[in-house]
Amino acid sequence: MRDVDVREFRVEDGAAVRAFREASGIRIRPRGVAGGSPPAMSSNRNPALFLLALDERGLAATALGGWAGRRGWLYHVAVLRAPRRRGLGARLVRTIEERLHERGCPKVNLVEKNL
Repeated sequence: MRDVDVREFRVEDGAAVRAFREASGIRIRPRGVAGGSPPAMSSNRNPALFLLALDERGLAATALGGWAGRRGWLYHVAVLRAPRRRGLGARLVRTIEERLHERGCPKVNLVEKNL
């Protein structure tokens, strides 16, 4: 696998994440919070659980985890078509699972949406 940087979402990533989601077919509806985009709101609620994978071309994969104290959630796992089958999605999922486990999360649900 070529070099891939896995890191947490930053506010300045907002436009790139929105473009990535459109290219991936993920549609996010704002939840009515004034001034907050869905990526920014998610990163504020669950720091360290919104991950990006960047390769030499830019944003290649995303995954978003959530934790409210009872059960963990995994949303919006997506990998662009070109870098698929390189383990990027699995790497992001494993990292979020590990971080949820460290918080005491006993169970993780994957939210699946057929596009």
